[in-house]
Amino acid sequence: MLSSHACAKSKITVIALGFERGGEAYCEKFASLPAQQKILILVGHIKKICNELQTKEPDSMWVIAWREYGISEGLDEKGLSPDIKKFLKSEMSSITKTYPNLTIIAGTVSTKSCIPHAKNKEKLARIIQYYKNYEWIEDEDDAGYFATEQEQVKKAFEENTQGLEVVRNTCYVFNRGDQIWCHDKVTPIREKININRAQAAVTTNTLFQPGSKKNINNSSTFIVLHPLTQIPVTMGLEICLEHQFSILKNSGEQKPLLHFIVSDNIKLCSQFLYGHYVIQLDRIYASRLMSTNAVENQFAINSYQAYLSIKDYELLGPLPSDEVFVLRVLDKLEKAAIEFPDYQNVLKTQRGNFLIQVNKLDLYNDSIERFYAGVEKIVEALRSHAKSTPTLFSSSSLESLANDLNALLVQQKKQHPYFMEYRSKSTTKPFTAL
Repeated sequence: MLSSHACAKSKITVIALGFERGGEAYCEKFASLPAQQKILILVGHIKKICNELQTKEPDSMWVIAWREYGISEGLDEKGLSPDIKKFLKSEMSSITKTYPNLTIIAGTVSTKSCIPHAKNKEKLARIIQYYKNYEWIEDEDDAGYFATEQEQVKKAFEENTQGLEVVRNTCYVFNRGDQIWCHDKVTPIREKININRAQAAVTTNTLFQPGSKKNINNSSTFIVLHPLTQIPVTMGLEICLEHQFSILKNSGEQKPLLHFIVSDNIKLCSQFLYGHYVIQLDRIYASRLMSTNAVENQFAINSYQAYLSIKDYELLGPLPSDEVFVLRVLDKLEKAAIEFPDYQNVLKTQRGNFLIQVNKLDLYNDSIERFYAGVEKIVEALRSHAKSTPTLFSSSSLESLANDLNALLVQQKKQHPYFMEYRSKSTTKPFTAL
């Protein structure tokens, strides 16, 4: 039987924990600390956040998350030793036991382990199977990262190579005193080098492992019960490059309420945003939260930001919110600039002008109509170029692009009342239901 809270909306508060703020000198000082010291600072900040949320959001589920490689060993080495990983997991479990409203998505942890030669064949056979589970990636990986790593593992198996080391990049999730889920990254890219790439001396005996025997299916989704209403909250996760291969969407798993993308440096692809709400946590791009369909549901989503490298703790206002509609327009223009080289300058100019509007937009008021006018201008310009183009192919292609953009605009305007309601709620107080 559900609690008395179940009739009301289930509140979820997402807190993006960042590492890149507080002044360049302080950020570098924090980055240079040993991993254990960083974890102790992390624990202190999380406790302060939770203590504040007990007053501000007492009836909410709290989800604290951070980016890929958030906790590293010193300034350059991103990998953690088994003992430090165990310490991190113990501390995160302990905090979630103290604060039952809390779920922690602990960025990613990069680890390296040695394979005893006697277990070479057994271990490598399992890793080969992990790669087979995702062989479809090889066909779409133009850079060849996946195939290169896979071939290296096969070669080590055939030659029974001694002195092997295995690298994993794993996201762990904690709730109510336990590690409840983990996911191993399956799309390798520079996994075996240090953070400072100038020091990237990697031996051929170092292999990347895209999975683990503790998580055979390596699922991309997990479920946490809301601490007050007991309603299941489905969350999905992609680690960095996984997003560009749409690992979550291609998994065939249930569409999650919250879609987290924890990354080092990855650009979002509008067609691969799968959850009802998408949260990006990245080293380069600012953390952000966006709704992919602003329709009524049984959840109210709030968001905050906090920074680990700020000496004086502070819980800040809501995450920036980009519209998926905007990302789709930019994606189409960028793709068209590659497909139609003769009109690359025209398309890049249109995209650049639109991006200027995007950057100027105040995302917490009703000025999204300025976007509509911007897209209408692009459609008009493309149709004008289509009429003056010398070839039928180019003309029809530009006209088709104009029609696609216009269709996006029409669809967005139909949803406009939902977005306006969603935005009007977000202006009522500084910490908002986005």
